[in-house]
Amino acid sequence: MLNNKALELTEHINVLVQEFLTIHQTLNDAYTGVSKQELNIISIVGRRAGAIMREIAEDAQLAVSSVTPIIDKLVEKKLVKRERSEEDRRIVSVELTEKGAKIYQMELESYMRLSASILAALSPSEQDKFLAFFRKVTLSLTEKHREIA
Repeated sequence: MLNNKALELTEHINVLVQEFLTIHQTLNDAYTGVSKQELNIISIVGRRAGAIMREIAEDAQLAVSSVTPIIDKLVEKKLVKRERSEEDRRIVSVELTEKGAKIYQMELESYMRLSASILAALSPSEQDKFLAFFRKVTLSLTEKHREIA
């Protein structure tokens, strides 16, 4: 019985993932000079204003040495900028430029529209329960992730 439920959940998650990937691809198509990896880094920097390279690499699940050339390309494209810490010159933070922030904002708005349409299928009380279940699952997954790391 659990396997049937897990299979059904997997199918529903796949639909959601495809919807989010479609948004990501649409933005990628709109900004043809931006690769999927670059778009992913823009998203991470948008969520973590002033992030340092190590944090960006962790969120992207890449080595810092892999993230550096991506950041270099984004700097060339004027989508992000680097800033050295005044206290410790070894620390470099990354921020979105106005152009990069526009791309991030478009992505965020698209995701918000999708999330709103998901919630619109539910009554207000169902929305509250749905969000409570999602919080519980997310917390469980993040705790397991911390245990592994």
